[in-house]
Parts: sequence; C-alpha cells; structure tokens
Amino acid sequence: MIDKSTPGVWVYPDGREVIQTKTLAGRTLMEQRRFKAWDESRGVCCLCDKAVHIWCATLEHKTAKGSGGSKHDDRQSNLGISHFAGNVRRGSMSLENYMQFSLEERIAFCQGTVPPKWMIAKCRGAVATAERKP
Repeated sequence: MIDKSTPGVWVYPDGREVIQTKTLAGRTLMEQRRFKAWDESRGVCCLCDKAVHIWCATLEHKTAKGSGGSKHDDRQSNLGISHFAGNVRRGSMSLENYMQFSLEERIAFCQGTVPPKWMIAKCRGAVATAERKP
C-alpha cells in the first residue's frame, strides 16, 4: 500500500519516496531537498568535483530514476547536486558507470550542454548579486 498521507510525497512499502512535482507541496519539498543536498555537498558537483552555484545546481539521483522505473527514489540519501549539463549527459546511466569516465571527461561533460534559458538568467542574476557583495 502506498502511503500518501504526507502532502506532495508518496512513500512505498520498501521505503522509497517519490515526490509529486505536479503539486505545490511536492515542488516545494523538492526545492528544499535541492538546497539541503547543496549544503551537504558544500556546493561541489557530485559528477565532476567542481563548484556549482546554488541557483545553477540540479538534483542528481545517485540511483538514477530511469533505472528500471521501479527504483525511482527521492529520499534525501539518494540525492546529490550536479551541473545541469552533467546531469543531462549522465541521463539514466548508473553513477558507477558514469564515474568510469576520467575526471577530465566528466568536467567537460559538466561544461558542455547549454542549460535552459530560465536557468541561465537565474545563474547570471545570482552570480552578479554575489559579485556585488563586499
């Protein structure tokens, strides 16, 4: 039986949590988990070990969501942060397989794909604000 008592999240019998991002409660919870993952990693991308700005960071599932579908798990312990491009490049590849690429390749992947326009605007604004602070 799926526990749907917490707004925005479904908890499966095996303990997996699937956040319902189509709801406001789900989107809010996912954003909170992104901030927490960024704090826990001290702003370092789990794919390339380079700094990633909080507004440019995307959530990275350590066990990919596409790995069998039935393994989708949004628990905090399964989440990290990454650069948008690295996240796109990894896709549903297992983290173990992805980490077989050399560090240089992973850094190139994280710098490759152009993020969506809304993310570019958000990052530019956040970085500009940070640079103005004394």
